[in-house]
Amino acid sequence: MNAQRELGAAYATGDWSGPKDLVEAARWYRLAAEKGNARSQCDLGFMLLLDEGEPKNTEEGLMWIERAGELEDDSAYRTATRTDTMTFLWIPPRLRSAKPAGGV
Repeated sequence: MNAQRELGAAYATGDWSGPKDLVEAARWYRLAAEKGNARSQCDLGFMLLLDEGEPKNTEEGLMWIERAGELEDDSAYRTATRTDTMTFLWIPPRLRSAKPAGGV
């Protein structure tokens, strides 16, 4: 599961010897997300919200971000607040009041 997430990150960023490929990134994130990897759930959710790698799907994107939050991964909160204010409004209430690590 972590290897799948790492492959997703490599394809998403292009920080490796292979190409940057958002379609492949979404595919690998989805495989890890379906197995319960919270960071992959968050990453896939935002890719779906932003129409990256897969067609835009707000409902599914929010579902994945909420699942990440249910696993108590506050990366969903940190990423949302850095993306835009409206996205922050979609984050589960339990995470909205969370204090990000490191005072970010």
